[in-house]
Amino acid sequence: MTIGDRIRVCRAKQRMTQKALSKSTGIPEITLRGYESNKFVPKEAKIEKIAEALGMSVEDLCNRKKRAEPPPETPDDVRNLIISRIMSVLFVMNTRSLENVYEILSNLSMLAKYQKDNEF
Repeated sequence: MTIGDRIRVCRAKQRMTQKALSKSTGIPEITLRGYESNKFVPKEAKIEKIAEALGMSVEDLCNRKKRAEPPPETPDDVRNLIISRIMSVLFVMNTRSLENVYEILSNLSMLAKYQKDNEF
């Protein structure tokens, strides 16, 4: 479920109209419609305003986990934790930010070329 879907569902559960949410947040109604129809993604500051107006935490609105996770024990646990955290951040990024992330990941993928062979 996208952040737009979550906003729409949570707003509907509160029996709040887009107009009322717009007044509560100061975010134009047309912008809220864009979020809810997944035409664009709200920035974190807007998500905070929407969550507050809906009487919920940002974590609940974004469906993020609030409880502390145990520290990773194995390399696979570390990888899974990294992927999970990256996905939660990517969920709220705009297009430009996603392009920057893609460039960074492309550069990181080049690191394998420079790894030393295991010498035992």
